[in-house]
Amino acid sequence: MQKFLLILCVNIIFCACSSTLPTFSYENDSALKSSIEEKAAPTYPQAYFAVLSDTHIYDTNLGVDGEAFKEYLNNDRKMLVQSVEILESALSDIASKKPQFVLISGDLTKDGEISSHELLQKRLYALKAQGIQTYVVPGNHDINNSHARSFHGATTKQVKSAQKEDFARIYADFGYNQAIKKDPDSLSYIIEPVEGLWIFGLDSTRFRENNMKKDPIVDGKFYPQTLQWIEANLIEANRQGKAVIAFFHHGILEHYTGNATFYPEYLIENFQAIAKMFAFYNVRMVFTGHFHANDISMQEFNGKVLYDIETGSLVSAPSPYRFVTLKDNKAFIATSIVKEIPSVQDFQTFATEYTKNGFEVLGKAVMNKFFVSKKDQNILAPYISSAFIAHYKGDEMPEKNQKLIPDSKELGMFGKLVLHKKRDLIINIWHDLKPQDNNIVLEFK
Repeated sequence: MQKFLLILCVNIIFCACSSTLPTFSYENDSALKSSIEEKAAPTYPQAYFAVLSDTHIYDTNLGVDGEAFKEYLNNDRKMLVQSVEILESALSDIASKKPQFVLISGDLTKDGEISSHELLQKRLYALKAQGIQTYVVPGNHDINNSHARSFHGATTKQVKSAQKEDFARIYADFGYNQAIKKDPDSLSYIIEPVEGLWIFGLDSTRFRENNMKKDPIVDGKFYPQTLQWIEANLIEANRQGKAVIAFFHHGILEHYTGNATFYPEYLIENFQAIAKMFAFYNVRMVFTGHFHANDISMQEFNGKVLYDIETGSLVSAPSPYRFVTLKDNKAFIATSIVKEIPSVQDFQTFATEYTKNGFEVLGKAVMNKFFVSKKDQNILAPYISSAFIAHYKGDEMPEKNQKLIPDSKELGMFGKLVLHKKRDLIINIWHDLKPQDNNIVLEFK
């Protein structure tokens, strides 16, 4: 989160690192291309499921007191202390609505601590005992993470972070044992929870590149072997007439104008080429997370529409989760929010204030390092916070005549520099791209 706001407030020079575009079979194989184009897209079977993301479960036995933990929260203001209660509230509501299955699109834990993973595992087994199966994929926080630590007053101690084998073992009953296909090169797999529906649970993380002496990598990518595996199985799904949806951690479409410019690490590497490939093979919906916003975006590729359905984080206001009904080749998407937890009265007010104050504290801390005056910090921080709070909630749109950024005349030199560099970002975040984000019916042709 500190990196998130550092980029927001003071990234004066943007360096775009180019990567080699992937090539796909359909682009060079005319017979394959014709076979897909000439065949009607598979129809989605009837199904009912729930979607969560970025649960960020934290084992509070690792410490919640002292200067070190306070410093961690000041650099990353998630509702970590309340994470288990928030999850339990969401799962209780989900259980009462009896979906056929649940998808969780990564960042399951604070920083990959084994004990945090085991806390989540226990609650998923409890849900499974009620007849509801959950499927998970990793996020950038979950594996081989140097930030997995316990907190002891003013000091921290590194604790074991899950490795690839640990993740597959802990969540064996939440995707890996049910898989009809597994990628040998990643933690990706395919399930068929409903006859005729293939769900690609994909590993978009770069944990294998992490160094335990450095900060973990936030960016996401599909490695070449995994991309080949994905395309081969999309070809097979179309051949068998299976409808496909996918879920993974990083976004596959921009969620506001300039997303790829300001925050490329929140989109899968080569997202446009991969999105086009997914659309070609009749994938209509991808469920993602990572940015903590409850947002849906869409893009048409040669007459085929792909939707990136991002679900917000449970530990950031408004703590949303989704219910999806597939019927008559339509997706009926509804959003719910966590309304109460045992330890907090008026949870939604608490969550909103916590997230809002977190953005302001972080923003001020970062600006302070770059000589922005206290006066300018106090002016700029609420505008930054308001924009992101609106985006997190979804369906963001400013009120008529609402002031989105401060008058530059109010600011000193360094405050003006921040405003100049990030003016467009703040304004763009306020203007939601189509379609609606929270409650919508998607009709597939």
